[in-house]
Amino acid sequence: MLEEEYSDWEDSSRRIDLLAVDRSGALVVIELKRTIDAGHAELQALRYAAMVNGMSFERGAEALARHRTRLGDVDGAARASADLRDFLTPPDESADPSIVFGRTVRIVLASADFSRELTHTVLWLRDESDLDMRCVRLTPYTIDGKAYLYAEQIIPLPVEGDYRVRMAARERAERNAARQGAAAALPYAVFLNEQSLTDGPVSRRRAFGLVVRALVDAGVSPDDLAGYLKNAGLWCRIEGIATPDDFKAKLRAENPNDAQVAGRYDLKPEYLISHGNATYALRNQNSAGQLPMLADLAATKNLRWEALLPGVAASTQAES
Repeated sequence: MLEEEYSDWEDSSRRIDLLAVDRSGALVVIELKRTIDAGHAELQALRYAAMVNGMSFERGAEALARHRTRLGDVDGAARASADLRDFLTPPDESADPSIVFGRTVRIVLASADFSRELTHTVLWLRDESDLDMRCVRLTPYTIDGKAYLYAEQIIPLPVEGDYRVRMAARERAERNAARQGAAAALPYAVFLNEQSLTDGPVSRRRAFGLVVRALVDAGVSPDDLAGYLKNAGLWCRIEGIATPDDFKAKLRAENPNDAQVAGRYDLKPEYLISHGNATYALRNQNSAGQLPMLADLAATKNLRWEALLPGVAASTQAES
């Protein structure tokens, strides 16, 4: 958990009952209700989720430090940033864990029970969007004078036995895959000083590689680029002059159980970058989330790109 009664925004009268984060970096808004119908918990939680969406790692660490300070854990407050970083699990072991923080928000509604109106709303939101929204029924009871709380998740069903819920999840995944596939295939044009860097449209992956290499040519070091993108796994680096075969040997030695690892880097001779006393190979699976992050830096070097409309690009062969 990051903080109880979180209210780090201008309207401090609104407070999230519990704000947490899971290991994937998703923020978790937990709304607690004492009523038997949960009132309008779903509407409150949606508002809170929108307000914390995109929270920075630094603000999350500050919230954890405040929470620990209130509990009197001064040493823990001082370690908040380091502990949060250790808790998170990035998709790439070499990447900075902070890059996954706050990329999405989950919602958990907890109450003695829920009205049919609320459960229908939650099911509809889950069906029609990518929102992870859950309902947990809380039942207090006592045994031998001691108080206990039984928590039962009712949406989604714990064993995924509800056919409609499972089918909705499948349909969302298919829609997302279709959207992502369409975006990845959308041709791009890349320009330096308003001069095209290619003879025709290129894929997003190729556009990312062109932009990155143009930035290096313009004086941005590969290591500085990795830091700018907060992506320690952006490059495979070999000291001195290296060939594609050198990179394949290095990657396979470092990843003996991954037969496809070499295919995740741009290893054509013309794609390798020599800078300083080293040679760099670009990881080719960064473009989806990181191409937009280069826009401001690229603008300072008179570098830009644009996604072409499918109809416009249809007459030109897109490079893969």
